[in-house]
Amino acid sequence: MLYGQPSQRLARLRTIRRASAESAFPAPIRQRHFSSTRPSANLQERTYYYDVDVHGQLLLSAAKHRNVATAYRDVRFLDTFYMRMRRNDGIDSEEAQAARRLGYEYVSECMGEMNYVRPDRNG
Repeated sequence: MLYGQPSQRLARLRTIRRASAESAFPAPIRQRHFSSTRPSANLQERTYYYDVDVHGQLLLSAAKHRNVATAYRDVRFLDTFYMRMRRNDGIDSEEAQAARRLGYEYVSECMGEMNYVRPDRNG
């Protein structure tokens, strides 16, 4: 495992991985309330593409080397990222539809950033 004992986040990633084959989003483990803040006009919208590997590690899709060293490990970032995650239905924009066609089945929106996530199919 990544951090010794399996955490709830890693267990949820395994559930998401299994559910992606069935096209059903798993029920959330816990719910948190985030204040809905809109990005200011001077912030530019950015888009990032991530993969979740079979070990539950979040990696940038463009990363050449995929290992523990290149995975995201900041607990606050990962908690926020996964709490905002929802199914990418592709109805929000053409960008979302294109990402859906490439296999990015989930999206996590944060402060104007669109973070598309797909389960890694290489494992």
